[in-house]
Amino acid sequence: MGSNQKTAKIFFLRISSLIPGFKDYNSKENLRINDYEIRKFCSKTVNDKKDEYNDLKKKAIEEKQHDLILKLDKSQTILRNFSDKLRLSKHGYSAVFDKGDEVDKEKLQQVVENDKKLIDLAEKLSDDTQSLEINRIIESTDSVINEMKATLRNREELLR
Repeated sequence: MGSNQKTAKIFFLRISSLIPGFKDYNSKENLRINDYEIRKFCSKTVNDKKDEYNDLKKKAIEEKQHDLILKLDKSQTILRNFSDKLRLSKHGYSAVFDKGDEVDKEKLQQVVENDKKLIDLAEKLSDDTQSLEINRIIESTDSVINEMKATLRNREELLR
């Protein structure tokens, strides 16, 4: 087994453990299922982060940092909107299947790498940040969300 095959196998094992229902990428139907499952997983992660902001608001009130509540509200709205976009967006798959059911391997590799990046970012978003200052949590979350947005845009382009 070559290095790329071993890396791919590790990725598929990891992603399968994170996302129940994940399948390989060898058919249009599996690609559709994977796309849905990956977006569902990422949407849940983003939504969980949004829910954590409720505790941060309480903490800001307790610490009399009222200026942060507006920032937290704004970030929560961004998180909610992005979670909805992940969950509800539709994508085409024709770009990966150039001739009927024949797979464009180069494009497929790009989709797999993009999926890996999206999942890595979702995991990074779910890292425990509670020990950080509230401003730093907001900055960190915003940064990861911006990377996830760019990755999702790239994925949408690949799948057109």
